[in-house]
Amino acid sequence: MLYAATIFALSSFPLKEREPVVLIPHEDKLLHFLEFFCFFVLSWKALHNRNRMFYALLITGIYAGSDELHQLFVPMREASILDWFAGFTGGVAGMIVVWLCARFPLPGIARIRILGRSDHKEED
Repeated sequence: MLYAATIFALSSFPLKEREPVVLIPHEDKLLHFLEFFCFFVLSWKALHNRNRMFYALLITGIYAGSDELHQLFVPMREASILDWFAGFTGGVAGMIVVWLCARFPLPGIARIRILGRSDHKEED
């Protein structure tokens, strides 16, 4: 919830200039990707039901969309379907990484820290 509130707060600031945060082309898409990659992982960790991969991705997609909708009402901001897609793609990448970590053996302490358990079975 704290991470979602941080995303909302950062999206609430009007942009004064269109100077890039990162000096690479399409840096805003990269930032959306990374932002919602983390959002997916945190959502997945917070859920404890059988279909948590699906629900974490659903929550990520909805929140990425609501973030773009929110930016329609912030001065000097704009909503973009491409920004939503970059965020959703970050969520999909997060899902793939979590799935790979759950399917392939990790050293004991890494498995406990990342997945929260020591067994090799994923309940997804």
